[in-house]
Amino acid sequence: MTTTLNPAEAHFRLYEPVIADIVSRYPSPSEISFTGAGQSTVRINIKLAMENYLKHTSINSPVSRETVTLILREFIFSNAEDRKVYIGPRRPTRRHRPLHLASSGETTTLSHAMQELDPINCSDPTTFHAIMHLKNYDHIKPPVKLTNLNPANYQNLESTYPNIELLTTPEDGVHILL
Repeated sequence: MTTTLNPAEAHFRLYEPVIADIVSRYPSPSEISFTGAGQSTVRINIKLAMENYLKHTSINSPVSRETVTLILREFIFSNAEDRKVYIGPRRPTRRHRPLHLASSGETTTLSHAMQELDPINCSDPTTFHAIMHLKNYDHIKPPVKLTNLNPANYQNLESTYPNIELLTTPEDGVHILL
């Protein structure tokens, strides 16, 4: 009599050797080569197989659940060059050429336009943490001026947001986010 696997376990078993390889290399990053499937498909399926493994404790495997948890929490899953999938810490972003904007006959760069933004009022902790999160994942470019910071909101920033630096300025109540 043959036993049927539940769909989550069947999906995990397809990627178990790859996941075991990734776990054995942790904390070093992994680049996975493959054939026969799209790069994004493989990336998404590996991550989903790891999530299924954690969610379904009935799946038995020698793969360490603790290490899989760490990988899902600390690593990114992204497409790499040469049809590989990269699983590892965030890599430094590439510097792009400035984008030129033209308005009312004047040409300026996007970075120059961003520097002219008003300081962001961070009296609301939700606003403060949203800005920290966006900057931590490089969705906003530094420098960003912040005002009305509550010291209770920015304790332990280095552990929560490792990719930011908050500087105080001589101006009263103004901080610079790098």
